[in-house]
Amino acid sequence: MGTLFGFFASFGIIAGAWSGTLEPWNFGIFVIALLIGVVLTPVTVGTFMATVMIAAPVAAILAALRGNWGSAGTAVGIAVAAFLTQFIIGLVRRDSI
Repeated sequence: MGTLFGFFASFGIIAGAWSGTLEPWNFGIFVIALLIGVVLTPVTVGTFMATVMIAAPVAAILAALRGNWGSAGTAVGIAVAAFLTQFIIGLVRRDSI
């Protein structure tokens, strides 16, 4: 389930970076996902974040090639936030590894 959600989110991140409309307000989802991952479903959120973490650098490269430097920076930030979310969930919920 997390991979499917991650696929759709990754498609949106890549499309936003390609068109230059990727905005930093997207970072709020990581706080919500972190809370859900720690409390309810750590494996689902972890696989979601893994997919996003793989797609975000691709989005950053595509945005940089098109000259959308703001979107490229935001995509790098999304990749870092996805990694940190996975890392924190792994630290708090050791049973999910």
